[in-house]
Amino acid sequence: MTLHLLAIVAMLAGSFGVLADGSAEVQLEANNYKYGYSFVRVPVRAATVDELFVGKSISNFRDMDSFSNYYLNLVPVEGRDFLFEALSKTVFAIDIEPLVSVSTEAIFTQINSPVNYFNYLAKLGLAIRQAALEKQMADPAALKSEHFARIEKMSLFDDYEGYIPVPVSPLPYSHGTMERLFSEVVWLQTLRKAGYDRPVVFSGFVASDTARQVLKQSLFLDDTVFGMSWGHGKFTHLIQLGMLLDSGVVNRQWISLMIDKGEWRHMLDRILSGWSGLYLTSSQRNGMRNVKTIPGLSSPSWLQEILIRHMFSDLVARAATDYHRACSCLELFFNETGDPFQGCQRTLEFHASNIRALENWVIFDFLDDVSIMKEHAQVNMNFRNSLHHLITAVQREYPKGAEKKDVDDVLNCYGRSDCDSEFLYLVGLLACMTTFHNRIVEPFIRLREQYYLSKGYQQRNKGQGFRVYLLPESQ
Repeated sequence: MTLHLLAIVAMLAGSFGVLADGSAEVQLEANNYKYGYSFVRVPVRAATVDELFVGKSISNFRDMDSFSNYYLNLVPVEGRDFLFEALSKTVFAIDIEPLVSVSTEAIFTQINSPVNYFNYLAKLGLAIRQAALEKQMADPAALKSEHFARIEKMSLFDDYEGYIPVPVSPLPYSHGTMERLFSEVVWLQTLRKAGYDRPVVFSGFVASDTARQVLKQSLFLDDTVFGMSWGHGKFTHLIQLGMLLDSGVVNRQWISLMIDKGEWRHMLDRILSGWSGLYLTSSQRNGMRNVKTIPGLSSPSWLQEILIRHMFSDLVARAATDYHRACSCLELFFNETGDPFQGCQRTLEFHASNIRALENWVIFDFLDDVSIMKEHAQVNMNFRNSLHHLITAVQREYPKGAEKKDVDDVLNCYGRSDCDSEFLYLVGLLACMTTFHNRIVEPFIRLREQYYLSKGYQQRNKGQGFRVYLLPESQ
């Protein structure tokens, strides 16, 4: 009888918006103003609405303070990534659901929500550190990335500014180390268990028929520096799919069906400039709160950005300094429990180091590719001539005034600390407009081909503006 009465009380409490812990529950309405004002109602605690409307600033998720305030002050209390869930639902309903048959809202939400990536990134970072130690290389977590690069904004698309690493000093690793080791680590950690062969490299924009055939057996790294798609990131698709496979949300069969149905671009390749924010309203508060850009991680450019800006590791490091929230963050981000007496904080510090190792690896790989490009460009006269024509055409159409640099002056720069950065800025004039323009990208792909074949990569497929390579097995 007592249990029956308790059940009735619990049911009545739910109908009046009272949560199990006694907190008041209210409805938060999230309107997506870019996608037809599609909206969703999200049940949250009343205190969460107060924090959103009058508390610490949560205004733009490309800002570290907003990112941190949301994940440290609101997400642990709610126990879920509620704003990214809301955004995913509004976008899926308007822009994706009418076009797909295999993909679901739940999978799209899983891909978009940063909270789902912490654990997988920490696993990859730890494996990279262990592999580096076995090969007697410098621990990437112990290296300060700012000694090797500064992170700068650059116009990467017509309507989008992104972030890229700009070289400052030479790396402590040999050419190609980051690419080969990452490929091996993600295969051993995740892809081999799912039945995939080792990852391949897609250089340039690979034709759809070729990509579908290759992806039946292997996933891929994206050669984005030579492919002139700098904001995209080389490892982002492997991280997206690795996270999904590692979490058990999808399997190899689903990935194959998703690719065969042409749903890849909807789920894993959305452009960052296509995201909007949300207008938030609630009956508990007058007025409206505008949370600006909330990009989901189905945009590889957003995933690349928060990796090279160390936003994942910085967030976990901040959580480790908060004695009162450390254990709840550890459970939410990593599905672990710990000793409240500093055990949670120490474990978070360890995870932050592992994630930082991965983030540094991503930065170092970008810098390494820029260095490889410059070294080969200096001795390849055909590429020099092509680069002359391309840069001249761009400067004619988009005059840069004092920013103009002579191609030969830049390529002939040796010894100065700014030689690599000048080369990056020169080639960067092309990076914002040549993505997917295979005729323009072809000279860079040919330059990459020269390097890869000299290092034992096997060319599997070749077309105008693209190549597919098998990586040499890691020694």
